[in-house]
Amino acid sequence: MAKHPLLYGVVLFFAALLAAAVLTSLGTAIGLDSDAAGAAARIAVGAALLLLLRRSVAWNRALTGLRLALPALAVAVFNIVLEALAGMPLRGASELPYALLLGIAPAIFEETIFRAAVIGKLRESGQPPMRTLWASALLFGAVHLTNLAGMSLANVLVQTLYAVVIGLFLGAVYLKSGDLVSVILAHAVIDASHQLYASHRETTPTTFVVVFVVLLLGLAYYALRLMSDRKAET
Repeated sequence: MAKHPLLYGVVLFFAALLAAAVLTSLGTAIGLDSDAAGAAARIAVGAALLLLLRRSVAWNRALTGLRLALPALAVAVFNIVLEALAGMPLRGASELPYALLLGIAPAIFEETIFRAAVIGKLRESGQPPMRTLWASALLFGAVHLTNLAGMSLANVLVQTLYAVVIGLFLGAVYLKSGDLVSVILAHAVIDASHQLYASHRETTPTTFVVVFVVLLLGLAYYALRLMSDRKAET
């Protein structure tokens, strides 16, 4: 499978998803809230994968890419403003650790798979940086199509497009800096900003849709500029 890095990524993702599902079931069996159990399971699986990948992750570069990852704050601000203007209820102070848990879990799980593992395999196979970036981002978006089981087609397509752009952004930061920690933190900030609210609006005003599209275009442009300004680090 080393010669087929995208197939490797698909198999790894579904194997990790299965492992997380098993751990989630164990967590709920001992009385944990289903969301908390799921988050804890993804953190556990992500940590296990990081342990397996420890030799291929440049830990000495931790936080060196933090400046490059700062645009994640724009996405977080958008999420917060969108829900705030809709009057959505914030979680109480006692629930903030819960919101952070729900934010950090997918960040560790997904960044370990799609940035550390998949990008690592693509680079090992000799793919050029730009092709590596697009392949990993498109795969990241494609796996979100699995949400068709519980969401409408329109919502899944929007989520998939969003995931591709986020994949381009986070992938570019990772390829440029070699810093997995900053990429995980950026992803966690984005997801945690959404989890700060106990409930979410069901529809989005046209103005915010336009802002959202502009934001995505800006992130995609930023990612491609990162890759073209100078050769990505190896």
